[in-house]
Amino acid sequence: MRKNAGRIKLIVATLLTAALSGAADRIDVPGVVTRAQNDIAAMRYYASTLGKEVAPFDVAQYDVADFGRDYALGQFDEDKLDKAIDELQDIVDHHLPGPKLRVQHR
Repeated sequence: MRKNAGRIKLIVATLLTAALSGAADRIDVPGVVTRAQNDIAAMRYYASTLGKEVAPFDVAQYDVADFGRDYALGQFDEDKLDKAIDELQDIVDHHLPGPKLRVQHR
């Protein structure tokens, strides 16, 4: 779980950097989107095993996929990117179990 949380932070940083620098054409955006979706799915599963709310993970998954679909069609929608980043950051900030709970669950 800790590995996924760290990767989500890296994905958020990568997407944010791409948006701010206009570098989306130099970043493997489809790869980043796929990694984000895989990590969100893994964190969602882990949260569900702890009885935690999974709706925020579903929202983030949808927003990342929505941005990815548009990007695949050649449309870079900065608003959708911002929304996906905000949802990913919300998961990192508010919906991941703390380190103490992660250790207890092992």
